[in-house]
Amino acid sequence: MENQNVIKNFRHVGLVVRNIKKSLDFYQNFLGLTIARQDTETGDFISHLAGIDNVTIEWIKLNIPGGGLLELIQHHSHPDPRTNQKPDLSLTNQLGCSHPAFTVSDLQALHDHLTRNGYQCLSEPLHSPDGKVKVLFAYDPDGILLELVEEKAQRGGSKVRIKTKHRIIKDGFVLEKGDLYYQLYEMEPHSAAQAIPITWSKAKDFSVYDDQGNKWIDMTSGIFVANAGHANPAIKAAIQKQLDDDLLFAYNYPTTIRRDLVSRLLSLSSPHFTKVALLNSGSEAVDLAYKLIKNWGNRTNRRHIISLRGSYHGRGLSNDLICGNKNKADWSGVSDPGIHFIDFPYKESDEFNPDHLPPAKDITAFFLETFQGWGAWFYPPKFITKLYDFAKQNGILICFDEMQSGFYRIGPLYGYMTYGEIEPDILCLGKGMASSLPLSAVLSRDEIIDYDKKADLHGTHSGNPLCSAAGLASLNFLSDPKQIEKRTEVMNVFQSELSKLSEFSSIKQVNARGMIAGLIFNESDTATKVALGCINRGVLVVCTFRESIKLAPPLTITADAVYEAVGVIRDCIANTEKA
Repeated sequence: MENQNVIKNFRHVGLVVRNIKKSLDFYQNFLGLTIARQDTETGDFISHLAGIDNVTIEWIKLNIPGGGLLELIQHHSHPDPRTNQKPDLSLTNQLGCSHPAFTVSDLQALHDHLTRNGYQCLSEPLHSPDGKVKVLFAYDPDGILLELVEEKAQRGGSKVRIKTKHRIIKDGFVLEKGDLYYQLYEMEPHSAAQAIPITWSKAKDFSVYDDQGNKWIDMTSGIFVANAGHANPAIKAAIQKQLDDDLLFAYNYPTTIRRDLVSRLLSLSSPHFTKVALLNSGSEAVDLAYKLIKNWGNRTNRRHIISLRGSYHGRGLSNDLICGNKNKADWSGVSDPGIHFIDFPYKESDEFNPDHLPPAKDITAFFLETFQGWGAWFYPPKFITKLYDFAKQNGILICFDEMQSGFYRIGPLYGYMTYGEIEPDILCLGKGMASSLPLSAVLSRDEIIDYDKKADLHGTHSGNPLCSAAGLASLNFLSDPKQIEKRTEVMNVFQSELSKLSEFSSIKQVNARGMIAGLIFNESDTATKVALGCINRGVLVVCTFRESIKLAPPLTITADAVYEAVGVIRDCIANTEKA
């Protein structure tokens, strides 16, 4: 053949059918075949291509047990080229191999070669709706319909496009929503759908793997959870021991593992913290802290809580009320007129000014993120110093939400410790507390936690034995002096390498402390393009879909992995600026 196309077996059989939806029902419900993948962004598992002469082609691929694909295809309004009659589409006549499918190296060249030699093609080469796959349907000399797919467009192939010490991205990888995504999308709230549709099949240390064998450097820790690394061996061993002890649930009855966790947490924390309330999620911890503050306000006849605009404190009614978006709780019809918002001090020169606050005698507490989450914005030191002094002079509580900053994420055990010698009254903890299973906590003093002895400050699964075992193992691992020394060196590399990115014109600012960073871009579109570029090249970052990218790798990441990841980020920024 003059265009020297190399044709390869595509390992799937195609059947032309009369009604694709009925056939799909037959093969799924009677033969047990499953949908192989999704080709559209619409939620419709059946994909469509529009050709010439009002031809519409619909297809869907099904997994054949033992390997290979069965493709059902329906095409409309196109006669048989030999008889000018529409083909007999009965299943009986189609059960041989109605249309074999092959991959080719140059689809356009093959199309031109076929048409020059009098062979019938249904259309020009067609792109799938997402533009990722190029397909041509043509008839062979016997009138059998052939599907020809351009080789470089194939997904899930075995060729490796990127392979380094810490990354593997296979040729044909496309960041797209697949079957599993849409199956969950149909059954779960749409708001629960992950914007970055990577199917996690395994996560180990600072690496994430998908079901196609791709491997990413994880610069997210999931979402600031895997501080001790994914599937940490010490945590796995502790969970396994607890499993072997046959104690997976105990309500709030006393257990030694819960006692050991609470005792260890208090021993590591500042001695002014004397009580721990164990919970399951960060939102629960914030909700409990809100309850403690409201109770304290009732006791002291104070009703105002000061929060910061732009802050985030979880999901739930009380969380929405305290978040730095006064409209976030509008869905409920409930408001708390006692919550007062002040601006976050984004500039280093910004100082705390109490002049615009309610009278100090009416303020119950300051409710603060340790840093503002979306961009890892830290408070200017003078701001916190003045706020703390003002609070202590006026008997006002200080609560830090340490979800993202706790458990050595930014250096010390808790992030508030980076602001000097201060003693918060309440801490909300979670995420990295167990580096794996759901576990959260509230730390405070006796007189605050036990003021209302009738308050329900626990839940059905609070202090669950498995979660407590994971939490204790995580604490012991992270607090080990050897681990602290090792990660301190890597933190220095992390901050140093990221600070160099400020030389790019598209970057407004680099916020980095410990092992958390926010790259602040001038434009949100640029940030999103860079983030998606990183993910396509094997570096998983937090894509905020606003003018920032967040980075928070497991604290076990190695220096060479940091160098590699930041190198990819640098290349993606440079490529985006050139585009």
